[in-house]
Amino acid sequence: MCPLTSYPLQFKQELQRQRLRPLLMPSEAELLRALFEFVASTDPDIVVGHNIVGNDLPILQSRIIRLKLNWCRLGRLRRSGPLPHLLVNDLPSVLMCGRLVVDTYMSAKELTKEDDYSLSYLCQKYTSIKVTEFENAQLVMLYSQADRLCLLVRSLLVNINAVTQLMFGLQIVPLTHQISTISGL
Repeated sequence: MCPLTSYPLQFKQELQRQRLRPLLMPSEAELLRALFEFVASTDPDIVVGHNIVGNDLPILQSRIIRLKLNWCRLGRLRRSGPLPHLLVNDLPSVLMCGRLVVDTYMSAKELTKEDDYSLSYLCQKYTSIKVTEFENAQLVMLYSQADRLCLLVRSLLVNINAVTQLMFGLQIVPLTHQISTISGL
């Protein structure tokens, strides 16, 4: 986590009280560098997210370009130079080269016929996890008080688990493997 301006008063004490241990960074650039280091050191085969291709990766791309960060450690292929401006559909293959990017939002659209593909709706239907989603305008309010910010941290941890459970519930990885095997990839 990194603050919008600064962390609320008593935030570190509230984290200890609630037994939460997020990585606190002084700036967005430091937070992203820590993310790159974490991805490089853990070397995941699969990166999972809900609407990661349509939302998270484009935001990550814009922040990397704006902050002029070395982005090559996100993928397995070592690259150098600035990140090029890419179309949304090309982002996973360039940013996360060598890693399977599983987008539960896109996969749910392909595998199910629902009226709503939000994380909260899909989790309600396919998992036993109740998730809380926040609008961008709510984030400023959540950063105003320590207990509210801890609520956000807890909600994000639940959402991470929910996305993983949704991936397993929809059997996205086995189906992707079957399709890849059939097509000869």
